Amino acid sequence: MATYGVQSDFRVAPELSFELPAYITGTAKLKAGTPVGGATNFLADETAELSATTDATTQGLLLHEANPTADGADTVSVMTAGIVNINRLDADVQALITDDIKAALPDITFIKR
Repeated sequence: MATYGVQSDFRVAPELSFELPAYITGTAKLKAGTPVGGATNFLADETAELSATTDATTQGLLLHEANPTADGADTVSVMTAGIVNINRLDADVQALITDDIKAALPDITFIKR
């Protein structure tokens, strides 16, 4: 069982990863590594609001846990490029990293170490 607030860095080489700020919405806490995205590209529109995704609208991975229910929206860091060690993600987040998610994130390399 995962504990919120305690996490290891899932990035293999943090200095080689690329993260950007974004707004996240939703109705539940989201764990680090959760795929997020939406209909509007947050790279092109800084006001775009992202949410948890499981499809081709995915634009990145949450760098840290988020709790958008606290005040309706949360400012988060979204990883858009780098190397991710899938084994460092919580088991339920690992299950979200499907082939569709990997295809939607061509600038992120997923490894198991």
